[in-house]
Amino acid sequence: MFPDPIVLNAVTAGLGYRSIFERSMPSDARPNDLLYPIDHLFGRNDRLSMTDSHYTPVANMHLAADVAERTLHIDASKVLADLTSSMGPEREYVGDLGTQCTPKISEIRRSPMVHPQIASAANGVQAGNMGIMHLISSPKSVTPRTLMIFGDSFFRSLLTELARYWRKIVFCRTPFFHQEMMAAVKPDDVLCGLAERYFASTRPDTERPHFLAYPLMHGRSTAPDAMFATLWDEMIDANALALNR
Repeated sequence: MFPDPIVLNAVTAGLGYRSIFERSMPSDARPNDLLYPIDHLFGRNDRLSMTDSHYTPVANMHLAADVAERTLHIDASKVLADLTSSMGPEREYVGDLGTQCTPKISEIRRSPMVHPQIASAANGVQAGNMGIMHLISSPKSVTPRTLMIFGDSFFRSLLTELARYWRKIVFCRTPFFHQEMMAAVKPDDVLCGLAERYFASTRPDTERPHFLAYPLMHGRSTAPDAMFATLWDEMIDANALALNR
């Protein structure tokens, strides 16, 4: 569960807002496999963006390392140390909030160096989010494992960082767990996650559509990236998808 930046900023400013997730599910009531990484974010200015509703690349670097350590049972400290010592230069950035202002508001931030030889492509859902599929191939990853993700834009922003640890990643933009996709991907690991702003409106998985039906249901076209078909052939078993084994 991703802590909402508005909550973190409100706490810092003393506005008295509380996390809907922490209020609904206290730490002593959470299952062991549920991560709410507020300690990675609270009070860390380099990890909260001023012009974007998501975290900074530095935050994503640390969150991905934590997820990898918990899921893969590895030590990511050397990866983090190497990335921190070779951080890219400061660059001007305008986020999804900054673009709504007139004039646009920018900020200066740094990013870790991109992991080498990553191939990345999405199915290009137009004018919407649900049904986005993003595929990542990372031949230089720490492990040869395949990761499947059901989540929102917060998880999507982590993909290039998670590619440091997983060889193949299949990301599906959805609030549901889609059992119908599992046989087609055959993942070694599965992650599910949403920003806590969606916590109160999430519906049961029994109400989900087939994941690939999202664009059709919403009347949206798709324009896949050039590499998408190639990565699809590498990562998706179309026959298993058809048979829904």
